[in-house]
Amino acid sequence: MLRSLAAVLVAVLMGLTLAKFLEGALAASFDIAAPALSSVDPTENAKSRISSGYALVLGTSWLIGAFSSALFALWIGRRWAPLGWLAGVTVSFNGLVVLLGALAPIWLWLLLFVVGPAGAWGAIKLLRAKNTLQQNTDKAGYFE
Repeated sequence: MLRSLAAVLVAVLMGLTLAKFLEGALAASFDIAAPALSSVDPTENAKSRISSGYALVLGTSWLIGAFSSALFALWIGRRWAPLGWLAGVTVSFNGLVVLLGALAPIWLWLLLFVVGPAGAWGAIKLLRAKNTLQQNTDKAGYFE
């Protein structure tokens, strides 16, 4: 149980870090300005609107972040599929927090609910993860 908890924590931190890094790198490479999300009322500030180009950058970074997060969780957590689902969908939850602070196109909201599970599903299929947890038969350590 402790290994599963550590797997999800480490994997989510790594996946979110990678997603944020990719978001900045893609936006800089395509010269797309990030929206200003510091406004109190986003309806009054035109800079708080997410452009279509930046929305595509966000969707791509969330997909890669969810995939890598699920991949790390499955590697650490002995290929147990629920860990991959949890880690991948957590990246989507972070995307939900981002979208609540800005005016985004409606297709980005729909994409948000697809990319997290799609990334997790891809990692689960790639590593052939199982829904049953394989237990160790030898109880040698403190945390077993």
